[in-house]
Amino acid sequence: NEYKSYLSMGGKLFIQNEICMIVIVSLHLMLLYAAMNPACAFFNTTLEDSPNKELTATFGYLNQSLMNMFSIVGSFMAPYIEGIVGTKLLIALAGILHAGMYIGVSVLKDWVIILGSTLSGIGMGMIWVAVPNFVTMISKHENIERNMTYHLFLFTFNGITGNLINYLCLDDASTITPESRVTYYTTCTVVTVFSSVACYVALSCYTVKPKPKLSNKSSDSDELLSSYDDMYNDNKHHKLDDKSCSVGDDKHDSMLAVSDDGITVTEGVLWKKWWEFVSQPAVAAATIINIYYGFIITLVVVVPTCLGNTYGDRYLLPMMGMIVGVVRILVSGSWDNLAKAMGYRPLNCIFTIANVAWITLTFVAFTDASAHEPAQGRQPLITVSGQYLTYVQGFLTGFVLTAMNILCQVTMGKVSTETACMKGFESSVLFAYTMVIYSVSGAVTIAMVPYIGLYGYLFLMLVFLVLNHFSYSLELLYFVRY
Repeated sequence: NEYKSYLSMGGKLFIQNEICMIVIVSLHLMLLYAAMNPACAFFNTTLEDSPNKELTATFGYLNQSLMNMFSIVGSFMAPYIEGIVGTKLLIALAGILHAGMYIGVSVLKDWVIILGSTLSGIGMGMIWVAVPNFVTMISKHENIERNMTYHLFLFTFNGITGNLINYLCLDDASTITPESRVTYYTTCTVVTVFSSVACYVALSCYTVKPKPKLSNKSSDSDELLSSYDDMYNDNKHHKLDDKSCSVGDDKHDSMLAVSDDGITVTEGVLWKKWWEFVSQPAVAAATIINIYYGFIITLVVVVPTCLGNTYGDRYLLPMMGMIVGVVRILVSGSWDNLAKAMGYRPLNCIFTIANVAWITLTFVAFTDASAHEPAQGRQPLITVSGQYLTYVQGFLTGFVLTAMNILCQVTMGKVSTETACMKGFESSVLFAYTMVIYSVSGAVTIAMVPYIGLYGYLFLMLVFLVLNHFSYSLELLYFVRY
């Protein structure tokens, strides 16, 4: 009967637990991105009836760039907005902001399209700070690995639902009519807003007590159930040596505030401690892996473009997306059992090997310029069937993306619960900082791909892959339970 909190509703008694809340926020994210991913995939096709042909030709690229740049703003804003409105409402508001791009494409005015992508980027930055932080905050310390895996497992179903819609919508279609465009994006908007509101209403049925991990100040919330004290007891006794974190002073109560729903958030940043925080080995390693994560997410966008530019087959894009979605579900669903059987270090090595195979196959199967223009007779180093290449690349992409996501979220969740590592900062600050690094990496990568070419990009990925592997092996896996 851990994590009990009673709520009288309709004459029934509900028992709160972490799994219910994880299911709620995970389904919310799944619905958001089930609408967003296919919408992003054929923005240019839906805009073909726009009078501004220059914008039509570049909007997919512009949309991704704006979303990555303004997710930096959203990441910075998230901890402070969380302190004002609470974590639950922040998750809902960030979800609603995702609908901005749909409204812009439906209206077909240049400034509305750009504003919509900007709002979606801010929402993306906020939600990827708020949700991982929320999952970490409601989890027992030893359950963070399991709960993050469950969360990502449910979230990855967006790859199947979203890309299936994309595949069916693009069936034998060279253009999409204005009527179909408005209907599709109106549906996306409704799904996004409904998911956000439903998530907030469902989470409001639960009361969340903050973990007593940072402040030594005793809690005045005597009315909260004592079962929460048992829930977090072992977190108080979780000790670290000086390998990755050094203990700072404990005089940081002025940095903490409690939001309406009880989750502690930062009230301000003590800049004199900021360098001490970001320069310690664990956070420096987190910086490296989030730079690489930005590279990976960008390649997920680039590789389908390479398929279309090399083989000229529109079906290959949503087909690869569906394969990626299936693999992500399988990998995330089995990851926790694999981790218990093998441990995270062998899985990290498998991830690195798969990543090398992914980079190598991309290098030999596509021409240097195929990331941003048709191949036009240029031949890659090897010539294979586009369909079979899609199967292999889809599998490798799904595995690498899922493994990277789990490794990143799990280790960030574990580090954020350690008093010695956080240097008096709240856990949301770590998620905000790493989301900023990820967003900067993604924005810079998208901006430079047309200029350095695919091969130069892959070389940079290989360099950061080596740094990523050793960042995990030497620093971050130290925090993981398995």
